[in-house]
Amino acid sequence: MVSRLSVTFAGASPADSASCLTTCETASRTTGGMTGRATGGTTSRKTDGTTGRKTDGTTGRKTNGTTGRKTDDTAGRKTNGTTGVTAVKDVSLTFPGNRITGIIGESGSGKSVLGMSLIGLLPEGTEIGGKITLGGEEISRLTQKGMRRLRQKSIALVPQDPFASLNPVMRIREQIGEALGRKKGRYEEVEGFLSQLSLSGKGGQYPFRLSGGMRQRALVAMGLIRKPSWLLADEPTKGLDARLRHRVFELLGSVHERTRAGIILISHDLPFARRLCHRIAVLYCGRIVETGPAESLFTAPLHPYTRALLQALPGNGFTPVPGPVPHMPRPPSGCPFHPRCSGAMPICREEFPRVRRPAPEREVYCHAEG
Repeated sequence: MVSRLSVTFAGASPADSASCLTTCETASRTTGGMTGRATGGTTSRKTDGTTGRKTDGTTGRKTNGTTGRKTDDTAGRKTNGTTGVTAVKDVSLTFPGNRITGIIGESGSGKSVLGMSLIGLLPEGTEIGGKITLGGEEISRLTQKGMRRLRQKSIALVPQDPFASLNPVMRIREQIGEALGRKKGRYEEVEGFLSQLSLSGKGGQYPFRLSGGMRQRALVAMGLIRKPSWLLADEPTKGLDARLRHRVFELLGSVHERTRAGIILISHDLPFARRLCHRIAVLYCGRIVETGPAESLFTAPLHPYTRALLQALPGNGFTPVPGPVPHMPRPPSGCPFHPRCSGAMPICREEFPRVRRPAPEREVYCHAEG
């Protein structure tokens, strides 16, 4: 479940206003944002899964007797009355349209749920509260048809599962070429993109004839072929060796330089995220715990969880994050990292920390940083 979602696509300047993503500063469970305005803890609104109509966030009433989604931040119940899982909660993020923003964290932290919220591809029955705005338009109120149009024109996705994301009975060039419609010379353009990813001559192959790494690179080409103003890359280096990861790094960086597209990178590959991203958000148990410029976050992490992630890298000692990952249906109270934190204080078990800004462009949610 993603509740009280507040996100805005907003530009760094008026000319770029159609190419940026913004979230609410105190909104719970948002998909990302730039302006940082909050929806408010008691007045969060929810949207209907099909019509996009809003309902009162305090009563938790549905907008539709069968398909409405509610924004109750604590109950986490699905519309059918069964208990659900709160996957992302109280998230406030900003995605500038001419920057690359990374979202990092362990498996199960809610990164992909957050990303899929941005482009309207969450599973049926998911409950979302808050808003997502692109260029001043609240896209979280769009119908499914409207969201499809938006994905065709402005926002592209590089999914993380190359085995499930490609049509097994279509050749690679045909699948990628679909994004170009009937454009003359589209297959030549596709082959040019594939060659940049070391897939020369593979456009005529079916997916089952390609390795997992080749399929992943084909998905990268599919996401970039239309030169979108926004790109959501969900684990684009998954299953790739060091040489091919570098190729993906060069391609994403080149596309960003040429088009100034906003890129949202979801990744476990921390060194890759550090090299590629301008800004990083650290997600744990569905909550943002730290954000900041990539280089300063990696060189001087503020949150204990961020420090633990970096210490787990091979070059930093390969020390695993202590303790087990929390069980999301029953997450810890207060700061969710307190059971694994050596510096936890009594207040950490009782209250989630307020945001603190100890340095320009740095935000951290930690009682110890007060």
